[in-house]
Amino acid sequence: MEKYLAIIMLAAPGFIAKSVAKLLGDSPPKRGELESVMVYFTYSIFALFLTVIFASWSWIGLIPPGATWAGIEKLFESPSFLIKFFCVSLICSVLVGAAWQLVLEKRIVKGFNWINKKLGGNEIFLNGSLFDRLFVDDKKDHFLVVEKDGKIVTMGFLRSWNSPDSDRLEFFVAERPAYREWMNYVKATGIEHPLKKILGVYLDVTNNTIIREHEFPQEWLTTSPGRPPGQVNPDCLAEEL
Repeated sequence: MEKYLAIIMLAAPGFIAKSVAKLLGDSPPKRGELESVMVYFTYSIFALFLTVIFASWSWIGLIPPGATWAGIEKLFESPSFLIKFFCVSLICSVLVGAAWQLVLEKRIVKGFNWINKKLGGNEIFLNGSLFDRLFVDDKKDHFLVVEKDGKIVTMGFLRSWNSPDSDRLEFFVAERPAYREWMNYVKATGIEHPLKKILGVYLDVTNNTIIREHEFPQEWLTTSPGRPPGQVNPDCLAEEL
């Protein structure tokens, strides 16, 4: 029983910390079993290290100052101490997961990318796919034109997507007829309009899919776009800029 309890207390902080990081936007790639275990174990090490520090503080008073290893082992025989220690460990696990996702990961990756740039290397990203890095991780609004096999499938704002560790990519684009009408109008007239500006092109060579990201009028985020001037044939869809 004691061995199982020790395993739980060692593994639980890593699982909790990783879950918190994922809830805050962490998008890990699909990993093998061994790699997943190592990730949880790494989180557990930092969470337990922080737990010991907190437990040693006098105002918490779980571990008395100057306690020996034998004395600490004896403390774990007390059910009340185990409950208190687990509560502190739970709080520390949440802090570790949140700190990694919200603060540490971005700064560490930024630092290594700075080094890579100085050495003439390429930019790296730890989690998720290129799609997640471009359209999900930055927390911005993206107006996308999705093309499959040379035909436009949809255009509109990216609103939701599935977990990056899934076997296939799925995402939802909120489309309105006015978006296509405006795209067609801008192409036909050549007027100056935010839609003319392409911010980037994402290519999925395997599935013959192209996703263009366009600039868009900021008021489209809060109000429904009206129809463009003049009559636009709704059957005449914009194929490309």
